[in-house]
Amino acid sequence: MGNQHPLEIDLAYLAGIIDGEGCITIHRTAQRRKNSDGKTLQPMLTITNCDSNIIARCQEILNRLEINGHLKSSSIRRPSSWKTCYWFTVSGFKIKRILDAIKPYLVGKQGQCELVLNFINSRLSKGTPKAFPYDENEKEIVNQIHQLNQRGSETERRPCSNASK
Repeated sequence: MGNQHPLEIDLAYLAGIIDGEGCITIHRTAQRRKNSDGKTLQPMLTITNCDSNIIARCQEILNRLEINGHLKSSSIRRPSSWKTCYWFTVSGFKIKRILDAIKPYLVGKQGQCELVLNFINSRLSKGTPKAFPYDENEKEIVNQIHQLNQRGSETERRPCSNASK
């Protein structure tokens, strides 16, 4: 398939952007199939940035992996000095391909990546994931990932807060 080196550099770049400007999570939604608590759990990757060039570059890398997502920009009225903010989201089991590709390059979001991959693999091991209710292990994965993604979690580094004390 030719020289893979540029793709590796692109994957490392994408991982860096996701570490700093992204979110790897499992989104709870009431859409589609309902389970015992009335929610569907959907793996999701979101990249947020105010620089359209960065978002476009991430989209280009994902397109090379044959993964499409959804691009949204802020439409809220803001002071004229504020920049437009862009959100690029990929959801569903197709994010497994992204996470597998960038996992070696992630630093800050390594835990979220592993949890979402464990969730996806658990669901896929059941054959038809939508036909089965979520088991206790899958529910615990969701709780763990939401704890990791909360502000002030163990993974959040706040060097300035201790320096001022």
